[in-house]
Amino acid sequence: MKRLEAMTKSPIFSHISDTLVGLQSIRALGMSRKFLQDFDRFQDRHTGAFFLYLSANRWYSLRSLFFLDIYFIFVILLSLVLRDMIGLSGGLFGMALNYLLTMADPFEDMMRLSAVLNTQITSVERIMSFTRLEQEAPIVSDFPPPSSWPQNGEIELVNVGLRYSSDTDHVLHNITCLMKSREKIGIVGRTGAGKSSLLAALLRLAEPTGEIYIDDVNVLKIGLHELRNKISVIPQDPVLFSGTLRKNLDSFEEYTDGQLWMALEQVQLKLKVQSEREGLYMEVSDSGQNLSVGQRQLVCLARAILRQNNILVLDEATANVDHNYFDSTDMLIQETIRSRFKNCTVLTVAHRIHTIMDSSRVMVLNQGKLVEFDTPHRLLQKEDGFFRNLVQQTGKAQAQILQTLALNYHKERSWYMFL
Repeated sequence: MKRLEAMTKSPIFSHISDTLVGLQSIRALGMSRKFLQDFDRFQDRHTGAFFLYLSANRWYSLRSLFFLDIYFIFVILLSLVLRDMIGLSGGLFGMALNYLLTMADPFEDMMRLSAVLNTQITSVERIMSFTRLEQEAPIVSDFPPPSSWPQNGEIELVNVGLRYSSDTDHVLHNITCLMKSREKIGIVGRTGAGKSSLLAALLRLAEPTGEIYIDDVNVLKIGLHELRNKISVIPQDPVLFSGTLRKNLDSFEEYTDGQLWMALEQVQLKLKVQSEREGLYMEVSDSGQNLSVGQRQLVCLARAILRQNNILVLDEATANVDHNYFDSTDMLIQETIRSRFKNCTVLTVAHRIHTIMDSSRVMVLNQGKLVEFDTPHRLLQKEDGFFRNLVQQTGKAQAQILQTLALNYHKERSWYMFL
């Protein structure tokens, strides 16, 4: 019952937290009544579970007291009837009956406290369960790669498979491919195809099978910090922490203020930050709520620019920005990535296909398998190809635009290679 009460308590706190974060949107959309009804439903469910727990607690203590009193009274009365045979005086029976009456209250408290102890120990039980979780790989290894690694950013996957737990099916199946240095790789596929899982395998968020080489170094045999510190990531949902802007840009204090200002200037946030009285030390609220979604994404982009790694992973950096291709923030992010990371190996998970039409090659995943891997233009020439079907599903007009983009980028790249 205590576990049930704890389970019904969590939704209340989650609902209150979500309501406070989105309070302005709730009022603007006139959804206050619905959120109040949801809160009442969560509260009623918790109240019912808590009342059941209290009732059972009282029932347990009273039941124990009742049966124990009945037992002792029965023994005393039986002894009183047989006192001549036992040879005890009436005074001893009176004293026993008096002690029995005075023992009732403290005994009830002890029984109730023992029940409370057993129920409250469920909190310790839940904490102890975390100590039995499977541990991640070591942060550092005995034979770390050179500090200059990786110099080229070449990535090779050999029979890579992945599943998130031992009792689930594989989400990636024997993926083998070679991503050359400085290539721009687009990763596409339908929902559940394994796009994000491929990035999770590369970053070892879950331990994959097979082998992953970056510049001939097997990343499955080095420490997690040694690997993840060399790969820049711009997530789909920008991640910011409460604290100063400088702390968000440079959590480990590895860069100077000048370098931070230069990174902000490249993403066109310098004027915004300079207009704040605190400058680099302006406060960022929890999850960056005092910044717009576009500004949060630009902060993550500035963070990646600071790292100056040769490998960049993008989970569609502009997915949460205005979908209008001519939106200034969208164009700024796309152009900054193309110019600032032109000498890096870039892996982009595409939610909007037009963002990867200028990629060197495109990986097409289907049900965790690599089904196509070639330039966008060549993939579009395949009859009944997976990539071509994805493009056709965007609509006739949009598909024509995408084909034109792929052809233009193909001609541009061919002319550049010819020169």
